[in-house]
Amino acid sequence: MDITKLGKAQVEPFLSEQEWELVFDSIPDLIAVIDRNYTIRRVNRPVAERLGISKDQAVGMHCFEVFHGACVPIADCPHARLLEDGNEHASEIEEPVLGGPFHITVSPIRDAEGRPVGSVHVARDVTQRNEMARSLVKTVAYLGRANADKESLLESARAILEHRDFGECSRRIFDAAKKTTGAAAGYVALLTADGNENEVLFVDSGGLPCTVDPSLPMPIRGLRGEAYATGKTVYDNDFRGGKWMEFMPDGHADLENVMFAPLVIEGKTVGLLGLANKPGGFDQRDVQMVSAFGEFAAIALLNSRAEDMLRQSEKKYRAIFNNASVGIDVLDSQSRFAEVNSALANMLGYAPEELRELTNLDLTFPDDREASEKKLAALMTGEISSYRLEKRYVRKDGGIVWGDLSVSSLRDAKGQPRMTIGVIADITERKRYEDRQKELLEEIKQFAYIVSHDLRAPLVNIKGFCGELRTALDSIRPLLQKARDSLSTDERRKAEFNLDEDIPESLGFIESSVSRMDRLIDSVLRLSRLGRSELNFETLDMNSVVRDVVEGLSHEIRRKGISVSVGELPDTFADRTAMQQIIGNLLDNAIKYAHPDRPGTIKIVGWPECDENVFQVHDNGIGIRKEDRERIFQVFQRAGDQAVAGEGMGLAHVRTLVRRHHGRVWRQPGPGSGSTFTFTISKHLAYESGHKGFFPGLSPSSGE
Repeated sequence: MDITKLGKAQVEPFLSEQEWELVFDSIPDLIAVIDRNYTIRRVNRPVAERLGISKDQAVGMHCFEVFHGACVPIADCPHARLLEDGNEHASEIEEPVLGGPFHITVSPIRDAEGRPVGSVHVARDVTQRNEMARSLVKTVAYLGRANADKESLLESARAILEHRDFGECSRRIFDAAKKTTGAAAGYVALLTADGNENEVLFVDSGGLPCTVDPSLPMPIRGLRGEAYATGKTVYDNDFRGGKWMEFMPDGHADLENVMFAPLVIEGKTVGLLGLANKPGGFDQRDVQMVSAFGEFAAIALLNSRAEDMLRQSEKKYRAIFNNASVGIDVLDSQSRFAEVNSALANMLGYAPEELRELTNLDLTFPDDREASEKKLAALMTGEISSYRLEKRYVRKDGGIVWGDLSVSSLRDAKGQPRMTIGVIADITERKRYEDRQKELLEEIKQFAYIVSHDLRAPLVNIKGFCGELRTALDSIRPLLQKARDSLSTDERRKAEFNLDEDIPESLGFIESSVSRMDRLIDSVLRLSRLGRSELNFETLDMNSVVRDVVEGLSHEIRRKGISVSVGELPDTFADRTAMQQIIGNLLDNAIKYAHPDRPGTIKIVGWPECDENVFQVHDNGIGIRKEDRERIFQVFQRAGDQAVAGEGMGLAHVRTLVRRHHGRVWRQPGPGSGSTFTFTISKHLAYESGHKGFFPGLSPSSGE
């Protein structure tokens, strides 16, 4: 059993954790385990050595940073495609960071429910294979001048084309080599998995008697060992009298001369083509020819292994296709279903064979056909390479199913569209939830207006009656003056106190409370509108936005003697008014809560990260207690000096607006050192809107 081909879970019954790590590190290919967030979870030693860092340094970093020197996934990233379609992917890339061409295989890691949660990347350096192919072309061109040699080489080439089984193909190549050189005997053998022995595929003794047990091991030693060690064709025309005879077992066929040509794949000798007993002995021409046959045999072995991998990939694809939880279809150039999986058939209520008689538009809801046809036409003409669309399907029973459709084109060698492959997720429940959410938002809107009206009506009455009471007081005072002589001193003093101080003060409290209640109602309405108002996204010069906000608050800033500094801020794709309100609220708080015992400073900075822009507003004010840090973002909640004007809505507005930009907002650190408010704005807003400049190396999907 070759345990290097097993997964860790399969090997663990045989290996300890330490032994598993040794096996993992001894594999020459570059292997990395990456999760769905593009974070490296594990690498083997060859990865670390190739990158010039330790394995621990690689773990936790993003794969696109380590392997491609980028801050986002590269275009046509195989890991991204695997996460999207759940399939294994293989490609050949030229990667400067890794230092050469690599054949990359990406296989899915699944959770208990079969969903991809990460992948295993295996990268094989194919520099030497490519060089071997180029060398082979040169060799064939040079040796092809001789008709006899050309025919033998063509025979070997035909064998590679006609046979996928290496045993059959290598026999024909061996026969051609034997015919070309005139050798009478020989064999083809492959290196065993442990690298210690030759595993003979077949032996041709040339009619000479040989009593050696073919099941006995054939160690790597003698002249064979030289061929394996040097990767070059070697021969000995005096084998009988040479130093290698000591390694010959009893009963072996008599060998007058021998030649061994290595089968080299990616710089490693993986087998031998052996020839023996050529009349007159081998020469340099034989070296050239047999080396070429050895290279043909190596190519045949590569093809055979590739065929095995293809069969395995096909098997995996079929398993994924048939067992996927989402619908998958393959459409021909006429939009007919060439293949469908059971999930799609169940989703639409048809048997798979029934779907193959229908077209994509037959199942598309009438109102969605135009958009679907436009997307598909753009895909088939090459205007776009893929698209994504939410549309409705009509089930066999007439019911409606909402699908989230992702479609890519499959093209022939000339680049012409041959078929499309689509992945359809049933989002009917999500759409129902979204519709219900819209209904609830509308209900909230109506509720807010009703509440504001019902609350304002009595407020207006209260305020009006307060005015009438003040008018009544004004009319009572002259009467009191007339009647004062009839009142005792205590009665007169008490009446004057009530009319001049107590009642006016009470009316003042009532009017102040009415005004505050009116402002709170306005704040609730504004907050409800923030969640529904349409945002107009554009690329903003944030330095200009912040300058305008600071200018608007300049009077208060100068009055309190506060110093404001603004660093270089990244351009941001956002709503201008929302950004002004976010920055304005944070600055307003920093000004209001400046420390009375030290000169105030406010610093605004920002920087870009891979998928978001980050902004900070830092002040050296009075700070916020730890227990208040989350509460301050809630409606009508305040911290610090309650005498400072405000309704406790500013930070609630900030969080609402930041969330509408797919961002986050938080506060740090503790009292005594001021406050730092940090918020982020997602770059995916720009990506989804087609502003690909925010994601270097990526272009937005044309269908989103």
